[in-house]
Amino acid sequence: MKQLESIQTVVRELSRRELSAAEASLIFRRSSSRFRHRFTAVVGVNFRTARMRAKLDRGAHLLIGTRLSIAEISARLGYSDRSKFEKAFKRVRGMTPTEFRRRHGDR
Repeated sequence: MKQLESIQTVVRELSRRELSAAEASLIFRRSSSRFRHRFTAVVGVNFRTARMRAKLDRGAHLLIGTRLSIAEISARLGYSDRSKFEKAFKRVRGMTPTEFRRRHGDR
């Protein structure tokens, strides 16, 4: 039960900020390899995929909730350039950040 709570804490932290596997394993209080194994078993995707999805979810919230440019959002999320953010976003969301903002921005 304690391990499940630790993994839930890691997932909550991922939704708030960038978190490395080393930081996550400290929260989990186990080795990095043990953490990664349990994380995948509980969450259903590996830590790297979960971290990328959480980052892009933060980007989606910024696209809807702010007037920041896509370049500004990609920089805030740590992408080295806008095109990398756009490609990752499209791969996960099925549309570009611009399309996403147009579809969801007026709610």
